Amino acid sequence: MKFKRLNRQSRAIKKEIGKKIFEVLESSTFIQGPNVKKLEQELANFVGVDECITCANGTDALILAIKALNIQKNDVVFVPDFTFFASGETPAYDFTFVASAEAIVLANAIPVFVDVDIKTMTMDPKDLEEKINEVQATMIYHPKAIVTVDLFGNVCDYESIKKIAKRYDLPIIEDAAQAFGSEYKGKKAGSIGTIGTTSFFPAKNVGCYGDGGAVFTNDLAIAKKIRSIANHGREDESF
Repeated sequence: MKFKRLNRQSRAIKKEIGKKIFEVLESSTFIQGPNVKKLEQELANFVGVDECITCANGTDALILAIKALNIQKNDVVFVPDFTFFASGETPAYDFTFVASAEAIVLANAIPVFVDVDIKTMTMDPKDLEEKINEVQATMIYHPKAIVTVDLFGNVCDYESIKKIAKRYDLPIIEDAAQAFGSEYKGKKAGSIGTIGTTSFFPAKNVGCYGDGGAVFTNDLAIAKKIRSIANHGREDESF
């Protein structure tokens, strides 16, 4: 996929990028290392959280967050019915790809879709509570978490959503990939939920030349668990 004007951007910082790539090649520190730690610290400082864990992409960031919350097979996770999507270019290949819900399925949980507010295209708090009550009424499936999605630079109505989350004892995973840098009542997107995530896909607000993602949290125990899951279950950070 060709990204508009990224080649112009790369030309502007070509020397700086070349120097940094050469330094990495010379050090042979291709996994983790001081550059990654510096990036994680700078991202944590920008978002305003204690911990940042980088990973392969935004979907992996969501999967790590879900697994860190001990969400098991057949647990229910609520997610908006409109998030990141891509449509095919021809009728024969027309499709909609919902990454936020995909991460829930990949973690063996069950996504339950919540309507969005037509003005902001973010999760509708009223419909969220209705869906939680519907799931609870089944007596079979169990609500375990909420995945909110900040979209088009719009941040969710977290004042209302947090009240609902507290009422039903549900952690919030904030997918901030499409509003990274936005603020809600003085707090940066990615810092508002129990866990925040973002993507550095080239088309995102903050992109990289390739793929990448990050997880944010103020909970040190959750951060430690995410680092362990990302490192094949090991507690140390060596590879």
